[in-house]
Amino acid sequence: ELSDGENRRSRSYIVTLKHVNELNLGKLNDYVSGNLRSIPRDILQGMDVVMKENPSRHRISIGRSSYPTNCNNQEDDLGRGITAARGFQQSLKLTFQGLSLGLDHSVLAFLKPLPVIDFLEEHIQEFSTSDFGRWRMEVMNALQGFQVMVTHRVTNQKFTIAGLTVQNTRDIAFDVEDPEGSDPPRNVSLVDYFRETYGREIIYKDIPCLDLGINNRKNDVPMEFCILVEGQRYPKECLDGDAARRLKRMSMAPPKDRKNWICKMVQAKDGPCGEEVMMSFFHFRENFVGVG
Repeated sequence: ELSDGENRRSRSYIVTLKHVNELNLGKLNDYVSGNLRSIPRDILQGMDVVMKENPSRHRISIGRSSYPTNCNNQEDDLGRGITAARGFQQSLKLTFQGLSLGLDHSVLAFLKPLPVIDFLEEHIQEFSTSDFGRWRMEVMNALQGFQVMVTHRVTNQKFTIAGLTVQNTRDIAFDVEDPEGSDPPRNVSLVDYFRETYGREIIYKDIPCLDLGINNRKNDVPMEFCILVEGQRYPKECLDGDAARRLKRMSMAPPKDRKNWICKMVQAKDGPCGEEVMMSFFHFRENFVGVG
């Protein structure tokens, strides 16, 4: 039984687990020893899922890569509310020495999980809430399509920013239905609604709200109650020149640094060889496979 938070009806789900197949790991030895001609791809796929399970629970997964949830290192700060995250790509390969884990260094740009107004102050030079109209288009371009979580009520739900409201916060009003149905709908301002319903006093009344509505359902939320969701990739083509060059330098790390980073990931508790995986399924030798 799950609930999205306060004032939300709980929803119950029935989950049925069905045994579909059993993987015979002996096929790997048969293939390596030459007793099996075709590569047992179903075994590799199953083991790959197991290897990715530990990083997926502790890190941000994007495609075949995993990145840390905490990306607040000052040395990785790209400015303008954006940071670089150092992660890894992984895959399982069959080699003449047996099954090998392939890891490679990967770097991407991410939004910092900041309150929206704090992000705008970092992202837009000279931004000010007192002169919001001047920056409206830049704010729209900076936020549209990204996800936020709200702080004025208890919920784990993530909302996608559709845009900005046409009116400023103090001018927004809407009809509220009587829960009992005995009184006609009453028109209430957004400022009063947040005060009465959530006990929250809105500070920034002269700027628009974020439009978080979906399927024609209105959901206008003041920016001060919105925080950017962590793990949102920032397009590298939108980086300014200096940030783009720094990200490129970090991605093209020297071989020695790349090797040290890979070794660190192999030993990390939130990496593909985390303790639970090591103890439950596999045994690894932390040696690099020679080439040539």
